[in-house]
Amino acid sequence: MHQIITKSLLLLTIVLAIVAIATPDWEVKSGTVLGQAASANMGLFKACGEGSAGGVTATSCASIPASGSGDKGKDLKACQGLGIASVCFLFVALGCEFAEGYKSCRMIGAVSYVVGLILMIACLALYGAKIKQSGTNYGYSFDLAIGAVVAGVLAGVSAVLSGAGGNLRLHRQSAV
Repeated sequence: MHQIITKSLLLLTIVLAIVAIATPDWEVKSGTVLGQAASANMGLFKACGEGSAGGVTATSCASIPASGSGDKGKDLKACQGLGIASVCFLFVALGCEFAEGYKSCRMIGAVSYVVGLILMIACLALYGAKIKQSGTNYGYSFDLAIGAVVAGVLAGVSAVLSGAGGNLRLHRQSAV
């Protein structure tokens, strides 16, 4: 039972991480510009803005240039890389969850899982500490990334409980 829960939580972690990385709502800001309502949001790869004037609403999105200037540009590129690498490592961990008969894959999967979670946590910490602009709020994409970490931790707990349960059964059988 724990194996199904572990695999499901790991898959949920990957889905949440992909959606978090791909959507442009890591930070949001809304207010008025020249007396008109305006809002802006930024993700790891795209920034969007929306404004309304005279009953007409306009929305515009643009890719964030890969050659960002200054430290924020470098930090954003690092965060992008951390997020993508995190998903890749989590995919390896999920693949190894399905290769139950291979001991070496179990070890590779466990290491990949830990590295994937650490990379996602590092991306969140970097974004919060160095990239997020003052006066903005965290958006749903940032929350999804946090949810991915929480689901990943729960997947790890489930995997440990699954392994501990197996070891307990082995000890009971050998004692008889």
